[in-house]
Amino acid sequence: MSSRQVPLAERVALTLERHAKELCELTNRHMSADEREAVALAIPILVQLLKGGHGASAAALAIDHLGVNSAANTNAIREAGAIAPLVALLQAGAGSKAATTAAGALWSLAYSNDTNRNAIREAGAIAPLVALLQAGAGSEAATKAAAALWSLANSTDTNQDAIREAGAIAPLVVLLQAGAGSEAATIAAGALWNLANSNDTNKKAIREAGAIAPLVALLQAGAGSEAATKAAGALGNLSNSNDTNKNAICEAGAIAPLVVLLQAGAGS
Repeated sequence: MSSRQVPLAERVALTLERHAKELCELTNRHMSADEREAVALAIPILVQLLKGGHGASAAALAIDHLGVNSAANTNAIREAGAIAPLVALLQAGAGSKAATTAAGALWSLAYSNDTNRNAIREAGAIAPLVALLQAGAGSEAATKAAAALWSLANSTDTNQDAIREAGAIAPLVVLLQAGAGSEAATIAAGALWNLANSNDTNKKAIREAGAIAPLVALLQAGAGSEAATKAAGALGNLSNSNDTNKNAICEAGAIAPLVVLLQAGAGS
């Protein structure tokens, strides 16, 4: 069929999708700072592609890549209006590539950026991110959602409370049960680490959700395991100024594997 026989609206949609994919192909998570700066010129276009729907998944992935380790880009992406359409993409659910890439983009935007963390919460992202967790450890969407919640919970009581109130703790504990070989379990341990940081209500809720036993199980993977490291951090925050949690952690058998981690030395 010639281009003249294709309706104009369809031709426009196909063009937008092609441009989104081409921009995405110019990016990756390991780009140099100069490469990110060059592609950052396309941020307003990428945001418009998010809003249009056609090519939204590719646009979200490009935004994810551009936000990695770049405070300038994460601010520029927020200022260009990306957060609301990214949150809208989450609504498509765990079976959607667009929702998965949007969760990854929100993870990048929330990392080490307090202004973005607040903006993402205010845009209503927490509830749909928690919904994505329900897909379980085998789901990339759940893993990316847990990572986004991990970043959102960092050093902000308001977000920590909002994430708990949205029901995130129970599904995060379920993710832990996938074991140390699971990226989802590792990220869930990191999220619980941040949620328990100086938050007494969350410390209690995490214990009551049954997190301590699977966190202790992750310690068994040893000093070379990122999952064990994240679990140790979570248990450290859970035990801080909380005698009930300290006792529960001891009773779950945490001391011996923690000692093994210590014996691995400061260089581990």
